[in-house]
Amino acid sequence: MRDPTTGRLINQEYFSGGRHHRQGGPALVTYAEDGSPLIEIWERHGVMHRDPADGPAVICRCNIETRIEFYVDGRCHRDPADGPARIIRTPAGELVEVGYRVNGEQVRRYRSKCLRRAIRRSVQRLARAARRRITAASFQVEAGVVAIVTLKRRSFSVREVPVPPELMAALDRQFELAARQRSPGIASLHLWPWHRATAWRVIKGVMAQAGVAGRQACPRGLRHAFGVGTLQATIPITLTSLWLGHASLRTTAIYTTACGPKELAFAARFWRTPETARGVYGAHTQTDA
Repeated sequence: MRDPTTGRLINQEYFSGGRHHRQGGPALVTYAEDGSPLIEIWERHGVMHRDPADGPAVICRCNIETRIEFYVDGRCHRDPADGPARIIRTPAGELVEVGYRVNGEQVRRYRSKCLRRAIRRSVQRLARAARRRITAASFQVEAGVVAIVTLKRRSFSVREVPVPPELMAALDRQFELAARQRSPGIASLHLWPWHRATAWRVIKGVMAQAGVAGRQACPRGLRHAFGVGTLQATIPITLTSLWLGHASLRTTAIYTTACGPKELAFAARFWRTPETARGVYGAHTQTDA
């Protein structure tokens, strides 16, 4: 596949019987702008496979991380005596994660201290969602839905959240989602290759332009506003819980305590102006007499 404007080679894919397959080389290669391989994936009959003695089955060199993984018959595998089955490094070469797996089962894993510190920060939730989870493949353009990986779960979980038609159209124009989805390699690339601090600054800047200030002027404030707004719009709490990725309705019920239009309307029945209050109290006094 080539860029229709510049003619630059974007990716190469090899098929056999309708499935990715190639002997002696990667079945999928995605190239960077300078022509160097960005992602290389070895597949045999539609599953990732490469003899560990020949090298890793997945090689990814993106601007966020460098990753190599060993696969045998579709499962992450490498003899621990030969080394780890997964190695992740920063672009600068700093070791982030080392994982040992046998037939897909994790034997042991090590993470760097800098990564553990980042995960403990609350803003990391934003960073992981923006940088590592959202790709072109996450969107169903025609249906108006985005699939988001739920982070605070022990098991892998994905929730589908509806997106307004105007926003979906804008995202499609900006990132060419439909075109990216035609190629599995490109569809899996991150849409927002940002550091968490960059994502924080961008969101804070947009909220400042919108006139939002105070404690709510942060990424978490957007999430809380979404939860409160859906419930005040009489969206069923079960749907709100699903969209927010909550494991329990009790967590979602916290948003019902926010004071909305209905609560204000009930409170207005109690509020009185000084003139109204004197009339009410005077009436009660005369009746009691």
